[in-house]
Amino acid sequence: MQVNGREAEEIKLVYESFINSLFGAELERYASFLSEDYRLIGTTEAEVFFSRQEAVDFLEKTADQLSGNIKRRNASLYVEWVDELVFITDLFDAWVRVEEVWIFYSKARVTSWMKKDTGNWKMIQQHFSIPDSKAQEGQTIGLEKISQENLELRDAIKRRTVELEQKNRELEVEASLERVRAGAMGMQKREDMLGICRTISEELTKLGIKEIRNVQTAIFYPEKGNYLNYEYYQKHNREIFTEVDFASERTHKDQKDFANTMLSGEGAFYTKIFSGEELKQWYSYQLGTEQLADQYLLNAHSLNYYWFSLGAIAIGISAYYPLTEEELQLFNRFRNVFNLSFRRYLDIEKAEVQAREAQIEASLERVRSRSLGMLKSDELSDVIHVIYKQLIHLSIPISHAGFVMDYKERDDHRIWIADEFGTPAQVTVPYFDAIYYNQFNEAKKSGLNFFTTRLNFEEKNKFYQDLFKYIPGFPEESKVKILSEPGFTISTVLLENVALYIENFTGIPFSDEENSVLMRFGKVFQQAYTRFLDLQKAEAQAREANIEAALEKVRSRTMAMQRSDELAASAAVMFQQIKSLGIESYTSGFNIWDEDKDSLTSWMSNPTGALNPPFIMPAREYDQHNRFYEAWKNGEQFIVDDLTGDRARAHYKYLRSFPLLEKSFAMAEEAGIRTPERQVHNVVFFSHGYLLFVTLEPKPEWQDLFKRFGQVFQQTYTRFLDLEKAEAQTIRAEQDLMEIKAARKKAEDTLLELQATQKQLIQAEKMASLGELTAGIAHEIQNPLNFVNNFSEVSAELTEEAEARRQEAGENSPLVTELLNDIKQNLSKIGHHGKRADAIVKSMLQHSQSRSGTKELTEIKELTDEYLKLAIHGYKARNKSFEVTINTSYDESIGKINIVPQEIGRVLLNLFNNAFYACAAVNRRDAMLGVSAIDNNTGNIVAVMTRRVGNAVEITVTDNGNGIDPKIIDKIFQPFFTTKPTGQGTGLGLSLAYDIIKSHNGELKVKSEVGKKTTFVIQLPIS
Repeated sequence: MQVNGREAEEIKLVYESFINSLFGAELERYASFLSEDYRLIGTTEAEVFFSRQEAVDFLEKTADQLSGNIKRRNASLYVEWVDELVFITDLFDAWVRVEEVWIFYSKARVTSWMKKDTGNWKMIQQHFSIPDSKAQEGQTIGLEKISQENLELRDAIKRRTVELEQKNRELEVEASLERVRAGAMGMQKREDMLGICRTISEELTKLGIKEIRNVQTAIFYPEKGNYLNYEYYQKHNREIFTEVDFASERTHKDQKDFANTMLSGEGAFYTKIFSGEELKQWYSYQLGTEQLADQYLLNAHSLNYYWFSLGAIAIGISAYYPLTEEELQLFNRFRNVFNLSFRRYLDIEKAEVQAREAQIEASLERVRSRSLGMLKSDELSDVIHVIYKQLIHLSIPISHAGFVMDYKERDDHRIWIADEFGTPAQVTVPYFDAIYYNQFNEAKKSGLNFFTTRLNFEEKNKFYQDLFKYIPGFPEESKVKILSEPGFTISTVLLENVALYIENFTGIPFSDEENSVLMRFGKVFQQAYTRFLDLQKAEAQAREANIEAALEKVRSRTMAMQRSDELAASAAVMFQQIKSLGIESYTSGFNIWDEDKDSLTSWMSNPTGALNPPFIMPAREYDQHNRFYEAWKNGEQFIVDDLTGDRARAHYKYLRSFPLLEKSFAMAEEAGIRTPERQVHNVVFFSHGYLLFVTLEPKPEWQDLFKRFGQVFQQTYTRFLDLEKAEAQTIRAEQDLMEIKAARKKAEDTLLELQATQKQLIQAEKMASLGELTAGIAHEIQNPLNFVNNFSEVSAELTEEAEARRQEAGENSPLVTELLNDIKQNLSKIGHHGKRADAIVKSMLQHSQSRSGTKELTEIKELTDEYLKLAIHGYKARNKSFEVTINTSYDESIGKINIVPQEIGRVLLNLFNNAFYACAAVNRRDAMLGVSAIDNNTGNIVAVMTRRVGNAVEITVTDNGNGIDPKIIDKIFQPFFTTKPTGQGTGLGLSLAYDIIKSHNGELKVKSEVGKKTTFVIQLPIS
């Protein structure tokens, strides 16, 4: 059964690989094709094997006979299925190499059986045979022919030995020449010239020329000063193509002589023999060229060159021994045949030039088409990519292509780029000291239209390490690759107003033909650039129209403002128009200096596009804002501030310290907008503040537009000020009317106030007189009161003494005892009320006396804590069972304030004692009701706190007592008013505290919740 096309191709490929491994003696590869039970019947008696290992062992023993010494030519393969096996018949001519000469050995036949095992084809059995050429049809052995031939051969040998030898030699020569002719006629491309050189070398070897080094051809291009050299080295078995410059200063003298001789005319002959020291020098010279450094020359007898000229082409041979005259004549016959190869070469070269020209023109046309198809100027980047791809399509070895915009008018290089390294499409590189940029500037200055640059490894790396600084975001893996390349080559075409260049990293200069193609692309690209300029001009006109329309919308909205509070709406229109023009800003807004210039009111959008509510920020204490203020004060109209790294992070930290902006950042993050690592402030100043446009990178092309919007906003804000002034005038008129009405009312109220003030003054005078009277009375009462208290104490002591003596005398009258006890109780009452009267008098004196303490800087925390400890210790000393929890909260940042510490301490002591008394009162109430603090889930708690509130210090004392009845809370600061039981309070403590706090320009307040708590609040000014 026939094998289908795809299967047959697969099987043939496997079979060819197997045969090649056999004839090449590749043991491992050969073994991989054999099954374990492989069988082989060969052409010799020893070639019979019944396992894979036997076949492999035999191949290993005969490897030196097979490897490179057997060729299979004119093979015919027949493949067919037999059940699950494939049967292959291989008919071919077997050639063997004898002393470097290939000789036809015999027709050969190989039949093979193969099967597929686990996805791979395996050989299971083979039979090799060589047919008997003497047997006729129907015969197995040709005995009659053998006898006849033997007779004929004997006669031929006797009659024509000499004749046959001559004819055979001629036939051999003609056959060799014919093979060269066939090779020449079969040439398809110029590189096939190498095959002709190989064929000539092989045929000359067959014809008996020994020690051939190489056969070569040289095709001369006098206008270029070089020749193309096609060489085949027999001992090396290598085909080499080189381009040799015969006109430069570095060219060897013998090479120049050779070239000049060959160009002298058709039929010219050149020979050169190198030997001894001269041969060593020639070998050393070739080591420094792109030609093959032939190591056989180190031990060679000599090096002998023989060249024949055919005009623009020459054929040559070199050998390790001089050629004989007969050998040279034989080589000359090959020269005559070689002329056909040259004509074929010229035809191919002409066809290739025509095909190359058509290919180049097609590529140029693609560039033209893309250029004419541009609809927007930024499509110029597509054109450079088309150029890059077309140059690669033309097999020009480039790694990078680009063009430099307006190079004549600019000192820097604005470059549009195409490559495979991930370079940004557009970069701007400032001039820096480099070989290439210096050559570029020199060419620009000299008016050259083309130059080339070649850098070695170190020069290339220095140039690119400097260049990478100006290309942010260049991929790291691309940097590593570029810096590892061997060199750098660049060709640059300078056109009318744009330069086109190509480069690679081989370090090998571009050829003249490649540079010529580049210049042709440059001329076409100049057309593309003209188209680009036209589009750019049209886009600029259209953009200008859009800008003017946007500005006009802002003006219109500005002129339509009827109220000053429409400023935000007008600003919103402006930001909307800026966005419509394609300006991408992270945020934008305007900031207005307040009247004192120490702060500003900020109207800014957030990153989501919404407008934040206006808020006030410091204008001078923050470095960023102070820089803006100084620029505004110095009359600058526009500045750019680029924030990156630590500056950017510090700026965000400062902004986020404002709750409103923290909320704005949070909204942006929820919307998936990350806080950028860089922001550029574009600041446009006007008379009362500045516009701020925040972009993520510098945008110099937008700066003029920012300034124009700044001018329009100046009009907007002027309109706002006019409306604000008009509104202020209207409000002022209304206020004047109201003030007139209020003045009349005020005059009436003033009369009433004067009358009330008069009454207050009279009352004040009365109170002052009462104070003086009180002080006088108190002083007068104090003396007799002292006598009452003293005599009470003395009488009590006398009574005790009388009782003691009576007991010593043994008197025990119940009546006397009862009378003495009554006298003791009476004296105790007199002493108690005398002391109470004494305390009242002292309080009256203290209340009435004027205070003249000296103020000093005092730590509030320490003062409060000191008197708190003094109060609790004193109260516990008087009330042994009293327990209380003290909670304190002191503001460490308050520091020292200017007060009379003794007087403030007296106030604090009074408030603390009142708080402890309130807590104790609850204990007494609970005790009467039989309720413990534990049962009531509470305890005595007094909380003391200090804190800074604005420009004042606040001290609060809170207890969890019964609180104060709202009916009497307004009376507690009045003199002699007390809520304590009779005999336990004078009613002057809070009155005195109130006066002390007032004398310090402070406030003493009370807040209370009945049954829950009472809080006294002291407020003292810091300055």
